[in-house]
Amino acid sequence: MLLKNQYFIPNINYLRYIISFMEGNRHIYKILEKSDISSHGENKRKIGFIVLQAHYAQHQDLLHKIISAVGLDVKSDVMIIELKDQNGRIVLNELYRNSETKHFFIFGLSESQIGVQTEMHLHHPKVSENFVIHISHSLEELANNVDKKKELWAYLQKIFK
Repeated sequence: MLLKNQYFIPNINYLRYIISFMEGNRHIYKILEKSDISSHGENKRKIGFIVLQAHYAQHQDLLHKIISAVGLDVKSDVMIIELKDQNGRIVLNELYRNSETKHFFIFGLSESQIGVQTEMHLHHPKVSENFVIHISHSLEELANNVDKKKELWAYLQKIFK
């Protein structure tokens, strides 16, 4: 136990262990790095849609139809967040702090890309302390698969009823 005004000074073996661990597990620290994003929309309803920029460029109409179908206005009600790098990462807590978004609908990103430590399941909300995460197929997959679109639509009807 440390007394007041005492400091913990690690021994050299402890420091070597930490450095060795860090060198061997660089991928863990990459999770903390964030990638370039762009966002647009007034986000009055505090709902974010996160997509890969390349998919949004190809399937913008599809995402806008999805948003409109649940009664939201693309320009004023939501924020669309585009992840520029296909293998990039996004920090949801930081997005929340900057926008106070209450729901994040994420299309085609993995748990590691959004910094979530637990396994996520498609179309099953994950409630965190500050926001709810909704995972779905990528816009690319939705554009090419009617069954996946129907699956998403059934889920969205439950959420936006």
